Amino acid sequence: MAVLAFGRPVKGGKRQWGASLFGHAYASTDQIQEAVQAYAEGYVGCSLGGPRLTVAIGTSNYGPGVSYRHGAAWALMVNAANQWLGGKGYGGLVEFAGANDIELSWNGPRASKSWVRGYDSVAEWPYYDFGDAAGCPPRGNCLGAWTPEDVWFVSWGARTAWPLPQIYTPSGSMAQQWYRLSLYSYLHHGWRMTIAGTLSQHIACRQSSDPCRGMDNSPAKAWGQLNGMLNRDRRTAQRLPWSSDFRWGS
Repeated sequence: MAVLAFGRPVKGGKRQWGASLFGHAYASTDQIQEAVQAYAEGYVGCSLGGPRLTVAIGTSNYGPGVSYRHGAAWALMVNAANQWLGGKGYGGLVEFAGANDIELSWNGPRASKSWVRGYDSVAEWPYYDFGDAAGCPPRGNCLGAWTPEDVWFVSWGARTAWPLPQIYTPSGSMAQQWYRLSLYSYLHHGWRMTIAGTLSQHIACRQSSDPCRGMDNSPAKAWGQLNGMLNRDRRTAQRLPWSSDFRWGS
């Protein structure tokens, strides 16, 4: 899996939704679709029939643009990109999904859940929550107005949601939070939270002047922490399919 993150939701002219490109520019959903399609063509051209790649097209829950309408626009973009893949005959090698870096300190549950419901309203493909569970058990009861139920909903409870959580801390604290959320799902909803994999930022930290002390897990360690915690408990036992690591690119 490759998560291509395009920044926070932004509304451009003529009601065209898009993303911020991390403050460098504005890109509409049409422009983002063109970019991810070019990425897919590059993979198909170089993979020589290699493993099937899931390309998760990412935004976040940061800022005032987080809304039902943006979520729906993002899902329509993902739908259209997958239709393009089918027309090109690339479906066996690549698929597109949505993605959202849902971080509890960036926005409250009301706006974040509204985006999710918008995405769900028209989506034909899943989205991956590649965010955090800041302050959640065993550290507390989640940050701000968030509750474990809210985090469960945006990462797993919604129809199209799959968790791909940030597991940045070598101490294992973030892995512990997501193990506890999987257990919460079992205890309160009758089935574990099935987690798609882990996300680290090892390379991104080395590309930046920020050393990321205490947040610089390697991909292997992030995966091992969460996989180990989940599989010590029969109620949450599962094998994580993916491990992904962030880097800055352009």
